Amino acid sequence: MLNEDKIKGMDTKVFLKKIMNSSTYVFLAIIVILILVLHFQNMSILENLAQSANRTEAELKSTKLFVGKQINEFSDEIKNLSQEIDKIYSVEQEQNKTISIIPTDNAFFKQWLKSNHEETLKTIGEIRSRLDDVKSSINNIKADISNIGTVTVKTNSAPEKERVESISI
Repeated sequence: MLNEDKIKGMDTKVFLKKIMNSSTYVFLAIIVILILVLHFQNMSILENLAQSANRTEAELKSTKLFVGKQINEFSDEIKNLSQEIDKIYSVEQEQNKTISIIPTDNAFFKQWLKSNHEETLKTIGEIRSRLDDVKSSINNIKADISNIGTVTVKTNSAPEKERVESISI
């Protein structure tokens, strides 16, 4: 840079000017280095975000499959229960028809049996209605699960290469 012989022969203004020129270059070099460091840190953050998005996507797909499987199993159980309720309902209807042919002189007993069966049929009807509501809710949940969308996260890991990562939510 500057040696001692040159410094002794210079006046103060020239000396300061030479120091300023050399420190300006050093300052600019430091700024450029800082910008490059920040750029690479930003790229690292974007890469970590993309990796996190990939992990989230995999976990979400796994969860979606698990929930879908559980809902399908639950739906099958509801369907089986509904079929059993329908069988019980038809048996109760048949029994209700046969009450009138029961050989007994006790009208109170016949009336009691008839009202008991009518109450049973009413209860079964309510259960069937609630099962239909549950089936409808299950179908709505299935539709919600299948309508889960995609969010795209773009990262530029290198100027010549662009990667696109997507996650389903």
